[in-house]
Amino acid sequence: MNKKNSVFAAACLVAGNGIGSGVMAIPFFVQKAGILGGVIAFLLSFTVTVLLHLMIAEVLLTVKSDSGDILEGFNLYLFRGRLKPVLTVFFFILLVTILMANLSAYISGTVEILEGLVPLPAIAVKLLFFAVCAVIVLMGLYTVGISEKITIVFMCFLLIPTIVLSLLHRNGAGISLTGGLDAFAAVFSMIMFSFSAVFAIPQVVELLDRDAVKIRKAVWLGTGLNFVMSASVAFCAVLSSKEVTRIAIIGWADSVGGAVKIAGSVFIVCAMLTSFWTTGLAASEMIRIRLKQSSFISFCIATLPALLLTFVVSSKFTNFLKVGGGAIAMVISVMIIPTFIIAMKGRKPQVLTKSGASLPSVIFVLVMHILMAVGAFIDF
Repeated sequence: MNKKNSVFAAACLVAGNGIGSGVMAIPFFVQKAGILGGVIAFLLSFTVTVLLHLMIAEVLLTVKSDSGDILEGFNLYLFRGRLKPVLTVFFFILLVTILMANLSAYISGTVEILEGLVPLPAIAVKLLFFAVCAVIVLMGLYTVGISEKITIVFMCFLLIPTIVLSLLHRNGAGISLTGGLDAFAAVFSMIMFSFSAVFAIPQVVELLDRDAVKIRKAVWLGTGLNFVMSASVAFCAVLSSKEVTRIAIIGWADSVGGAVKIAGSVFIVCAMLTSFWTTGLAASEMIRIRLKQSSFISFCIATLPALLLTFVVSSKFTNFLKVGGGAIAMVISVMIIPTFIIAMKGRKPQVLTKSGASLPSVIFVLVMHILMAVGAFIDF
């Protein structure tokens, strides 16, 4: 990979891991929170996510072993005493299970999106999607980085005609200036889930050869790309939809036309691909390092159960698993905070600024994750 392009490729890992089908759930909550509440929620989510991702990077830069991932950070700094081996194994199983649950949801979600749009049975769509993902992931991190870069750029260009069409059909139901605090907490939580790219940060650190300056740029740019795409979808859907449905593309397409449905469907499938690539690679590497298996065997262990699960349970169940996995991932995010505090004792920050690594910033990130947890339980 060309060195001068590596920062952008790493940024696309962050954007691709974060953005997913959940982006289409954001507009519904933005309308409830109001234009001001939505804007504040986006800006606040962006700030918190960047800080958390940079904290993860700081921890990983202190880990010297080959298994420089989040679990290794917990094992080095957080787990203590006789329970350390037990906790390490438990969280290894838990993290791999989370990732598998997400992979199942990406496969099932792709089938739901493409149903009726492509003349293929569901089983063929699943196998084709899995095959495309397998080829990319098995070729390694650099290939995943290139693929993420190409796909994210395509997604950004795909949004341009969608935005134009939406602006030409500004006949939406309208949006108030502000909403209630409950609506704000709900939209903040949803955006935070969409921005989170916790499992992509170890890949960014590896791809950029632990270069602190490049890592910082990649995290800011990657989260920024996610911000632009998610905000564009949210506010265009709200402005142009006569009814902002829970799955925004439904009401959006009804108001603007079939072109938005097609473009939106392709956008979501691309988001599923980028998420699968980074998630599948993260799970495979975690298994490869700790079980001492080949890349191929590790990939099979990480992804085949996820594929098989889509054949034996309904898509609603795999989506439920994804929600559960998201909740556990949020717990993992909170665990990163004490890990960061311990790891940074006696060390100067390499990726964060002094203010970003300060105790007030750490408390701010923790409080915002508590708000995120509260918002996750709010529905309308």
